[in-house]
Amino acid sequence: MLNYPGYTVSGHVYTSTNGGGIWAGGFGDFDDLESVQALAIVPRTDPWTPATLYAGTYGATGVFSAVFKSTDAGVGWNATGLTGVRVYALAIDPLIPTTLYAGTESGGVFKSSDGGASWSATGLTGVGGVLTLAIDPLTPTTLYAGTGTSGVYKSTNGGVNWNPTGLITWSHISSVSLNPTSVVGGSSSTGTVTLSAAAPAGGAVVALGTDSNVAAVPASATVAAGATSATFTVSTNSLTACAASGATISATYGGVTRSATLTVTPATDTVAIQQADYFANRYELRVAAMSTGSSATLQVYVTSTGVLIGTLKHYDGNRYSGRFTWPVNPQTMTVRSSLCGAATKAVTAK
Repeated sequence: MLNYPGYTVSGHVYTSTNGGGIWAGGFGDFDDLESVQALAIVPRTDPWTPATLYAGTYGATGVFSAVFKSTDAGVGWNATGLTGVRVYALAIDPLIPTTLYAGTESGGVFKSSDGGASWSATGLTGVGGVLTLAIDPLTPTTLYAGTGTSGVYKSTNGGVNWNPTGLITWSHISSVSLNPTSVVGGSSSTGTVTLSAAAPAGGAVVALGTDSNVAAVPASATVAAGATSATFTVSTNSLTACAASGATISATYGGVTRSATLTVTPATDTVAIQQADYFANRYELRVAAMSTGSSATLQVYVTSTGVLIGTLKHYDGNRYSGRFTWPVNPQTMTVRSSLCGAATKAVTAK
């Protein structure tokens, strides 16, 4: 009876004995966090002989990742000699089933010539992970490796050497940029989306988004047919706080998402202090200041402690003043504006 093993992300291998009509088991000595990414079955001529299988796992951070082996059709599993690496792909030599290959996240391609007991690295690192492996059934020393960022590689000597066959290209979002990258709240920035290749007939609709209510973007930007880029406007809101805020602007097309960060700063006024005098005999502090924002509220603080002394009165245009009873000379005082401006001045003893 033929078994059809299948694998899942929850750390289990299931089997079907009726061509996939019904699945059962959930076999596996795997942790639930060990995602079974790849499954390979050793060719056999006797359907009554229990199948030998290999499973490549991808564990969460701190979880065991390895190539596992089962010699009883998936009932029991044991780790092979390749452990501690996240495995994406497996391939078995159909003529010499004890020879197999494993594609990994960061270690490239590994090869075993003894049924998984020992492994050696064949290279192909720094390519964004080896996501898939294919072996030529007629010439098993010829292999193909699909990578995350560098296209397809080919080996004609059993993994000893790998040569690029060229990038797999498709039109997708290459970048999103902002100009300027920092604006005062209430102002706008111009965004540009750039594709990896010219947009097809009918144009390319790039989906846009933002993670903050400080900034707003249109739902999409359309790159005209034959063009590689398009612009859009990012509008911003005025900030109610005196701290800068960031917004991530994202663009998605062709299954790829790119993002850029826009910094939004508050609109601030300029504060200047004309008088900061302390009369010790009267315990009185006199302050005069100006603000470029005529609607601002100005408050006086002890610079060293941040203690509020009082609020200045707005009496003429952009001018403010105040007299405060204070027990000691604050030495240095800071005037802060509700419009986020500030100024500091040494206090003169009178």
